[in-house]
Amino acid sequence: MRIKKIMPVTTIMTLLILGCQANDQTTQPQPPPHHTEPLAPAIDFIQKSPLAFDQIIQPGDRILFVGDQLTQYRFYTRAVASALLRIMPDADLRFFNGGYAGATAASTIDWIYDLIELTRPTVIFVCLGLNDVMNFPGPQTSAKQYRQDLNNLIGQIQPHARQLVIISAPAVDTGIHNLTVDRENTKLHKMAIASQQIAQHHQVGFVDSFIPMRLAHLSANRKGQDHGDLSINQRLLNEMGHVVLASTILYGIGVTAEQLGPAGWSPLLPRDMRHVRGILGLRIGVPNLPTATRSRDLYLSIIRFDEIFFEAWRLAPRMTVGPTRTELIAKSEGVWDRVRALTSPYAAAHK
Repeated sequence: MRIKKIMPVTTIMTLLILGCQANDQTTQPQPPPHHTEPLAPAIDFIQKSPLAFDQIIQPGDRILFVGDQLTQYRFYTRAVASALLRIMPDADLRFFNGGYAGATAASTIDWIYDLIELTRPTVIFVCLGLNDVMNFPGPQTSAKQYRQDLNNLIGQIQPHARQLVIISAPAVDTGIHNLTVDRENTKLHKMAIASQQIAQHHQVGFVDSFIPMRLAHLSANRKGQDHGDLSINQRLLNEMGHVVLASTILYGIGVTAEQLGPAGWSPLLPRDMRHVRGILGLRIGVPNLPTATRSRDLYLSIIRFDEIFFEAWRLAPRMTVGPTRTELIAKSEGVWDRVRALTSPYAAAHK
């Protein structure tokens, strides 16, 4: 996989991709208005520069997200899908949510082959770690075990797709101000570094969501800032948090503000989108209401497809009555046709 040349990052301000775009730039980006002073002690950004977008996503790709409960909630995957469908409206992209609540890097091997056979992906995103971090007592132990388990998983599934991208688990909103005393985020930080090392070893893509989401939580928690809470219980992201996470993933795979801004990407209702716009991974302007509404309609249109696919993948094999997996997959094709119909005006504008 061709990855863009790494650029050195030395200060906290240059780490603030939250709300700024550093893709393909030689000058250091300026922090957005909400980040007028350092939010935390300087921490090296694990992913130094974005991947090459045209190498990761190509026309006709079947894109599979593999993960734990974070992925099974389907919010961030839907938000990423709605962005890519708008950016590449005539590329015939397909998206599949392979989230499995409770999954770890080790347990995913038990069910991943059935999922791959069902979806026939050309691109696989793997985002795990939230459950792995709970299974081991110390940060060094958990990182070492996670590295071994993830290495095994990636080695097993890499031959089944054209591109594979590892996404680190995001920081959680507990103790984020001091990583030296925050045991869960300390482990997640070490596991994010381990994820990058595994990606380098297998020569696959890597996207860091840990540092961006830590900075997003810090910004959202600052007094006087007009950002809503990003989590449900200081650990699990709410829908606004998922949209911020999606924006960091889009940045990480090489999407630019110049691509996303004109799309009017607005998965949330305007009042909620306003709360997070200043901490997105890409600096994009406020779209007009019709453009924002079309973007949200596209995002919402994927819900029914996700539901039917989940039923086909997870539920149908266990049921003795009701539609079969084959029948559900056929039904999902019709639902995806309705998703595709919402992208047709964008495709016409591209021609």
